[in-house]
Amino acid sequence: MLHLLFLLLALTPSMNVAPENRGFGESIETFYKDTSSQQESVMFPLLYLRYDSTSGYYLQSIEKKDFIPIEFDLSNCRMIVEQLSPYMMKVTVQIQDTDLSNSHIFRFVNGRWYLTTIIDDSFYGSSSED
Repeated sequence: MLHLLFLLLALTPSMNVAPENRGFGESIETFYKDTSSQQESVMFPLLYLRYDSTSGYYLQSIEKKDFIPIEFDLSNCRMIVEQLSPYMMKVTVQIQDTDLSNSHIFRFVNGRWYLTTIIDDSFYGSSSED
């Protein structure tokens, strides 16, 4: 299912111009620190890939009216940034001392970075119940 998501993202038409100074670091810092402006930086419908231990992966669409801003205590998170392409970045946010982890896919469209996909990675590395 994950490969279908990346295929879908790759085939989605974009109106990108080669970014000389994409400013991803500044954009991402603002995105995570200012929940009031997040909605302006989300491309709707937002794709949400989630894992269920009985069903495996499944894909949901989140419409603008259903979007809840993403809030993290960044002092308690580890962030891993990975460039997937010149126009696509992946930020994995791992909350320390937990098994919670989400990946956020951002795409550069019309001169701005937008969150396009959330992948719930929380099942990876989860500890077994006692």
